[in-house]
Amino acid sequence: MKKLLFFIGILLSTGLIAAPRYEFTPLAIKAYRAILALRLSEATASIVQMRLTDPENLMSYYLEDYIETIIIFLDEDKNAYRKYSPNKDKRLLKLASGPRDSPYFLYTQAEINLHWAIARVKFGEHLSSVREASAAYKLLVRNDKLFPDFIANKKTISTLRAIFGSVPPEYRWATNLLTGIDGDVERGRRELEEVVKYTQQNSFVFGDETHMVYAFTLLYLGNQPEESWNVISRSNLKPGKSILASLAIANVGLKSGHASEVAGMLANAPRGKNYFSVPLIDYYLGVAKLTLLDENADKYLLDFLRTVKGKTAVKEALQKLAWYELIHDRESMYWHYMQRCKSEGTSVAEGDKAALREANSGIKPDAWLLKARLLFDGGQFERALTVINQKQKADYSHNKAHQLEYTYRMARIQHKLGRLAEAILLYKQTINEGKDDPYVYACNSAFQLGSIFEQKSDFGQAQRYYQMCISINPAEYASGLHQKAKAGLNRVGG
Repeated sequence: MKKLLFFIGILLSTGLIAAPRYEFTPLAIKAYRAILALRLSEATASIVQMRLTDPENLMSYYLEDYIETIIIFLDEDKNAYRKYSPNKDKRLLKLASGPRDSPYFLYTQAEINLHWAIARVKFGEHLSSVREASAAYKLLVRNDKLFPDFIANKKTISTLRAIFGSVPPEYRWATNLLTGIDGDVERGRRELEEVVKYTQQNSFVFGDETHMVYAFTLLYLGNQPEESWNVISRSNLKPGKSILASLAIANVGLKSGHASEVAGMLANAPRGKNYFSVPLIDYYLGVAKLTLLDENADKYLLDFLRTVKGKTAVKEALQKLAWYELIHDRESMYWHYMQRCKSEGTSVAEGDKAALREANSGIKPDAWLLKARLLFDGGQFERALTVINQKQKADYSHNKAHQLEYTYRMARIQHKLGRLAEAILLYKQTINEGKDDPYVYACNSAFQLGSIFEQKSDFGQAQRYYQMCISINPAEYASGLHQKAKAGLNRVGG
């Protein structure tokens, strides 16, 4: 036995028997880039080749898990979820067999946990998701102490800090207790920014992923849509060759007033047998065209509903189709899609919740104000002004909600056109007339005023309006606006 062990030791030391390791070889990098592009068949073929030619490279298990959790997340397929779920623990065992002195030893295990934490959200398994996110964070914290200069670790741990830092303060003690995650949006953002700067000066396999995560952090957690757009549109992402890049850029672009750029990009998004089918591309293209008031916007929304496998964004797509019909003077079709909105899809995502609220209210939007809103959302501010100027506030004297919306929408348009004096007067008017009503316009006007005065470095006035925003309680969107106002107060010292 001693001779046998000695002989095996000689073989290992001379490399005749390869030891398990973690390495982003050219073939592993090829597989990873194919995954980000959603050329999943190509990525799978590369992984099979890795197993044949380089079986001791444990990166194949990390990459394989990435593929399966992406399929689960995008398709929301319960059969795929049940089929792939048992693979998680098997892969963790494989990854735990590698060398402990590698920074990838703990990192890959953390990433597997995080993949599944994200996937489980789609199926309402929130407690399991939180536990896995917590497990991932603890592994990353340990790894950071062992390898403080390992940049990939910083990419993921800073993302988790930012996400859990966005939890409202009154609930943060609970998430800290459950997860142990030291949530801090601003710290997470700064750390991610450092990783972005690193990618600009060094070769980094996770560079594209970092730019996407940083852009989403600015958009959703930092309330900085234009900065988010600048980050993602100036990155090295190639939407003409990558569906995931197309989805990321479209998501940011539609929320930052760049519908024209998004529509042009998505018209050339990669499709076909080499790419994983993602109906969300058609949804984003339909929304972009709708905010530009394009005549064929409905085609893409209908294509999405025809091909989508999951339930996320279904209600919102039906709402957008209803809006399309309303601005084309087909009121009966508006009600048709609103009726479908009540029974189809799910109401987990914020957009779907808002669509269902409109459907249940039984109150249709005003077509002219809706046109102005759509054009505003698409970044077409001059066109929005032209549309809204075709009406007068007095035209809505019979409807308090529409009167408030008219003033609010005019304020938003003037704000974006840089006419701050006019915008401030209109925001104040909206607050005075609507602060006691259940509509969201006064609350959002107070938040917008806080933002204006913060940018002017008038922190006293900014504090006043952020506090006013928190004091107004509309029936919808109050929680999100109050959270953003509290973040604003933290920035201005209130």
